[in-house]
Amino acid sequence: MGAVLERAPALVLRLAMLHCLADCMEKLTPKHLETAIMAWDYCEKSARYIFADKDVKNPLAKKIMELLTVQPSSLTGIHKALGNHADGKNIQSTLKSLMERNKVIVDRTRTPGRSKTIYRVVIL
Repeated sequence: MGAVLERAPALVLRLAMLHCLADCMEKLTPKHLETAIMAWDYCEKSARYIFADKDVKNPLAKKIMELLTVQPSSLTGIHKALGNHADGKNIQSTLKSLMERNKVIVDRTRTPGRSKTIYRVVIL
């Protein structure tokens, strides 16, 4: 997937030229580039969504992604779903890594006591 995404500038320029031709114009305008960039953004998000599993190599990360795809969960829920076999710190560092890569988001809800933290898979 990286090889395709690296070619973004060339592909965006080609898309802009197609938009220019569709408008029957002889020169590219900023509007053509803007529309090409928007189209490319959509293509990039789609590719990342389709191939999301391919770049998750950590077995624990894959398992957490599978669990959260079925149902959003708290840290305790994830630990229980893993059969209480995974180390809590390892789960937390894996969740942090997944959040940094925009694979997982966290929802915090205020409660009278501690806030409730739920992890969810990012859906594009």
